[in-house]
Amino acid sequence: MGPKKKKNAVETMSVNIIRRNKSPPIQTTSKEVKKVNKTVVQVIVRKRPVAPNELDVIKVLSPTKVLVQEAKVRVDLTKYIAEQTFKCNDSFSEKDKTKLLYNRSVRDLVVNVLEGGTSTAFCFGQTASGKTFTLFGAGGGKVSQNTSHIFAAEQGGLYLLSAIDIYEHVKKLKRDEGASDGSFVVALSMYEIKGQKMYDLLNERSELTALEDGNGVLQLVGLTQHACDNIDEFLDATNVGRLARSTTATGANETSSRSHCAMLVRVYRGEQVLGKLSLIDLAGSERGADNENTDSTTRKEGRDINTSLLALKEVIRALQNGNHAPFRQSRLTQ
Repeated sequence: MGPKKKKNAVETMSVNIIRRNKSPPIQTTSKEVKKVNKTVVQVIVRKRPVAPNELDVIKVLSPTKVLVQEAKVRVDLTKYIAEQTFKCNDSFSEKDKTKLLYNRSVRDLVVNVLEGGTSTAFCFGQTASGKTFTLFGAGGGKVSQNTSHIFAAEQGGLYLLSAIDIYEHVKKLKRDEGASDGSFVVALSMYEIKGQKMYDLLNERSELTALEDGNGVLQLVGLTQHACDNIDEFLDATNVGRLARSTTATGANETSSRSHCAMLVRVYRGEQVLGKLSLIDLAGSERGADNENTDSTTRKEGRDINTSLLALKEVIRALQNGNHAPFRQSRLTQ
């Protein structure tokens, strides 16, 4: 995950923003400011609680070191434990709350957005590793507006904490600039990538078309943006999107996500995009053993998921090394 700041070039785009109160769509022409700077990729590790039928094989040694243990057998059939240490930018144990993770590792991404940049956070891991819980929390994190600042970790995830900071910042900007309510807009889009197809989760799962514009940038034709005037409207919209997402029971998870879910939050100042935040809940990587008792469709979905995650890994590796990113290999990386 990491911020990508943009600079100098200005692109004009047509935006269709739909208000959650079902009033007619707002037609605007926006100028999206693009600041060009290098992409910074950071790896954050979070260990989830160990289930009763699991072995505890991961230890958080320090904020930047994680130890992984694996049971192995030598040629002479003697058993031993292999240990390998991995370095990361930050790590969190099963006792750490989502809010701590947000404050230490994600808040800077939101600050970058509010300063005019673009930030993206991926939740990546094996099926049933806690990705959706980290991003969305339990039950979608629905809380009343009066208590949105006081909630337990299980009530909300990174998206709610990000939204609280965004709305507080917008409120402060309105107060400092004496702006009207319509001068700043927080717009939400949600879509899923399932195989090679994409669906708008906030528009009755209508299928989207990916086309390149004149600048070679991939655009999702038909993707709707929904203006959310406050936290409650934002949570209502995200819960609609989550309920529309594809899930299937597998050997590892009864409600395994069978698609990648992308949440795009744009902050508009008048006709200009102030910044953009992308929160992406990736479908879990899967072993063949996780799907051995499932049907052929579920097994094919597992292969498609693993293929797209491999493509993402190659793109991230290329970005880190300063090489050309092979983004055309998958809908996810496009």
